[in-house]
Amino acid sequence: MTELFFWILCLAAFVQDLKTRYFSSWWLLPCLLILLAAGLHPGPSLLFCALILILHLLRRDWIGLADVTAMAFLSLLTGSALYPLTVVACLLGFLWTALIPEQTVPFVSCLSAAAALLAAAR
Repeated sequence: MTELFFWILCLAAFVQDLKTRYFSSWWLLPCLLILLAAGLHPGPSLLFCALILILHLLRRDWIGLADVTAMAFLSLLTGSALYPLTVVACLLGFLWTALIPEQTVPFVSCLSAAAALLAAAR
């Protein structure tokens, strides 16, 4: 059941971020429910999230707080699997930029798509 909620959350976050580029704080409630149901898997990827948060604090025009929040959620859910997730999400972001040149990349959408791709691949 938790996996189904995870898939629904990824799909909803993908569509929401793609359409609006906005990630409401209301998204934290389903994220917390999934984390409570699945259990937390803190690992070395939390250090990576801390570095991303510092990057956000230094250069808010590069990465938004929604991106940091989504990465922290996925980090707690997947543990060390955050590294391949981030690489795939960045590759999707580069592909997005090449195909649809815009000012911003919907990175939460890229993270959601990467999570779906990696989950389907295992």
